[in-house]
Amino acid sequence: MKIAIFSLGPIFNGQVHGGSQKALRDIAVGLGNKGNKIVIYCPKREDNKDEFNLSDNVKVKPIIPLKGSFPAPYEVGPYRLYKSCEILYNEIKKYDLLYLHDGQLNIEFLKGIIPTVISLRDFCYTETLLGSINFEQSDIIVNSKHTYECLLDSFSRINRNVNKSNVHLIYNGYNFDHFCKKDISSDFYVNTGLCKKGDYKVIGFPHRPDLDKGFIEAIETFHLLRNKGINVKMLIPEYMDKDCSSRANETYKRVDNLINKYNLQDSIIYHKWVSHDLMPEYYSYCDVILCVGNFCEAFSNVSMESLLCETPVIATNTTTYRTMEIRKYLNIEALDYLARKNCSDDIKNKIISEIEPFLNNQLINIEDKEKLKSFVK
Repeated sequence: MKIAIFSLGPIFNGQVHGGSQKALRDIAVGLGNKGNKIVIYCPKREDNKDEFNLSDNVKVKPIIPLKGSFPAPYEVGPYRLYKSCEILYNEIKKYDLLYLHDGQLNIEFLKGIIPTVISLRDFCYTETLLGSINFEQSDIIVNSKHTYECLLDSFSRINRNVNKSNVHLIYNGYNFDHFCKKDISSDFYVNTGLCKKGDYKVIGFPHRPDLDKGFIEAIETFHLLRNKGINVKMLIPEYMDKDCSSRANETYKRVDNLINKYNLQDSIIYHKWVSHDLMPEYYSYCDVILCVGNFCEAFSNVSMESLLCETPVIATNTTTYRTMEIRKYLNIEALDYLARKNCSDDIKNKIISEIEPFLNNQLINIEDKEKLKSFVK
């Protein structure tokens, strides 16, 4: 089968723009391995404008003249919007099936030209919500019970096409040969700019810059840990869109202000965005991973990947974590501040009480790793 895939986020050769694009790469490669011919269409950017093969049977064409970054990915002039429509209209007709990743093709007349399937990778951003509320295609895929129930409880009330017969719950899958505990290679140090660990512990915070991901909460908590005399450092990656996304720039501005306020310049380390191939080494390098935001994500790739690499995760009890089976392997008790408006002391102290055992060499507590793996097979 010939399948066209549209991604509003850029797909890079060797780098992953975010969790949604990571999932798309896995989907496309999996379909290609089954003999399907896959072409991914995504925005063209100065740093990503050449066609390349993602794997056998999977080609990426970054030829759509949209913005290529968030927020406001459709914020382009009339000609570029027209040209995007023209390219997609002419290309779609060549295929047997159209797959809209994240449901973010918000140009309705381009849908339904051929059988069309959409998926939701979050239930938060405007482009995804518009793609789901306007759903008139063949099938819609969600990757968590949380998103499944939110979609049916809301949009099914006004759109009869959103119903249990064509909404399908399919959890994300993972390559266990890739995501497992790894020795740290010289390539890791060269590509990330990180140094070999000294006599200190490392907290990983591998998230793209969005305040809802918990940046403020993480730094406030880290400040208290340092005040308690714990020898620890925290890692923050520099996002690929650092200089072309207002959301990224605003987040880093807030982060830098807090770092300077608490004099954490020597203990919070900025590093290069980590490639997909090196992420298992990143998780293995860290002693614990923080996922302490309140972002309404549909599935936490970071949590699952870290656990598969045997690195413990401290997570907030929000959205998808409330319904996923992996919650039994996460330290999430009492970290529920979705309705709160600031990072209060009791929340920070609770995070500290959860994180301290792992900074004191307590190993990850997973009774049966095969059960964890079976959840995402």
